[in-house]
Amino acid sequence: GTWILHQLTKNIELDFFVCCSSVGSIWGSQEQVHDHAINHFLDTFSYYRRSLGLPGLTINWGNIGAEAMGVAPSYVESLERIGLEELQLEQALSAFDVLLNSNAVQTLIARVNWGIFKQVYQGQKSRQLLTEIESQSEEVEELLPKDNLLEQLKTVSNSERENILLAYLQGKVAKLVGLTTSQLDVQQPLIMMGVDSLMASELRSIFQKEIEVDLPIEKLMEGLSITQMVSFLNEQFLLQQISVQSNSYEDNLIEDEDMEEITL
Repeated sequence: GTWILHQLTKNIELDFFVCCSSVGSIWGSQEQVHDHAINHFLDTFSYYRRSLGLPGLTINWGNIGAEAMGVAPSYVESLERIGLEELQLEQALSAFDVLLNSNAVQTLIARVNWGIFKQVYQGQKSRQLLTEIESQSEEVEELLPKDNLLEQLKTVSNSERENILLAYLQGKVAKLVGLTTSQLDVQQPLIMMGVDSLMASELRSIFQKEIEVDLPIEKLMEGLSITQMVSFLNEQFLLQQISVQSNSYEDNLIEDEDMEEITL
């Protein structure tokens, strides 16, 4: 459609030629590659028009609300949980007006809580895109409180731990995808519930903060179900506790040896 409009108007003296793209083509999401390919075309098309001496502007819109994006409210809520806050209509129109009167070729317009978003976005690996933005860890801590869950997991039996983890995961996943826990099929792969790579990054960040276990995004995107996640997290939690106890034992041995040397 963009190309056809370009062909029909390239010999007409236009004041503006605006392409509305998405932040997705900048930040990416492996579950929405087809959408990002389209948006990336829009990103580059304004540069192409400028090279021809024609007006061209691409705006990469962020979270502009469920109605404007044509998505369910639960999807907007999931965006807000990872730091992509909803942009109010007045703010969007004001920014749009500024850009129309500028010489910008491509601009991102979004409300972002960088402290939360950077933590989630870089959950899998460090990314150069956000290196100059300082992550505000205290905001993430407020979003992801530990409570006494960690201590609970350390003191209960293996079967009790699995039950606690199951209830814990059901709550986290249900909130993420906008369902109730009773609506979740714990045997269904998370990707079939609509969990994409950004949501997976959010889950990984939550697990790291609340139960101190790392669940690689690759594992989540392989098609793990909630019950399979329970087994994996329980196994990793036990291995971590064994490692901690082993390190503590070795430290005590070193202290004992030091005391013996002092006595001698």
